Amino acid sequence: MTFEISLTRVEAESLRRKLEALDSNVKEYVQKGLAGIGFEISRTAKNLAPVKTGYLRSTIHSETRGWTVSVGARAPYAFFVEFGTRHFAGRRFLTRALETHLPHVHAFLDDAVARAVESAKAVV
Repeated sequence: MTFEISLTRVEAESLRRKLEALDSNVKEYVQKGLAGIGFEISRTAKNLAPVKTGYLRSTIHSETRGWTVSVGARAPYAFFVEFGTRHFAGRRFLTRALETHLPHVHAFLDDAVARAVESAKAVV
């Protein structure tokens, strides 16, 4: 079985433009979505974090750089609250926040790619 595909010069140029648009659109949509997921995870972590003075909760943040989103807490004692010590069990507020939103990541990626493809289709 043999397949043959031939493109005219105009069709090839149109295809090239659409593929370039798809590349930039995927990156844009995925990065926007990662920022949104990071925000949701940090919001959930703030709700799950134990509150005594409120400082730990106020240091929980998310940061998006390129294809990565980081969620954490800047309080010097955040590690001990998250994982515990030999004297008390960890509260796992960051871990539980991540686990809450992890199932939605695949759906988000599917949606971001679908939106990028739709957007690239509009390119002439």
